[in-house]
Amino acid sequence: MYRNAKSWVGVNSSYIESFGVGVGVHQGSVLSPLLFICVLGCPEELLYADDLVVSSETLGGLLAKLETWKKGLGGKGLRVNMGKTKVMVSGCNLGKLSEK
Repeated sequence: MYRNAKSWVGVNSSYIESFGVGVGVHQGSVLSPLLFICVLGCPEELLYADDLVVSSETLGGLLAKLETWKKGLGGKGLRVNMGKTKVMVSGCNLGKLSEK
């Protein structure tokens, strides 16, 4: 399925010449989530296809987990897109957040 994969770009019913795709999984493929999880193993965090939810009680814990993910993905030729990374803080006593 992924050997000699090619893509085309179409605009207004016209297509450019095909080009080879050498990395990644096909967008929208039902195998994408399975392949992604097989490469990463069975983490504690929540995975949704190529999205990830990392949670922690503290900012320091969150940063440590993100760094672990970045290193682990980097070792497999993948990366965390920090430009798309979002942080959400929730809970009681938000005025007393800890950075430990």
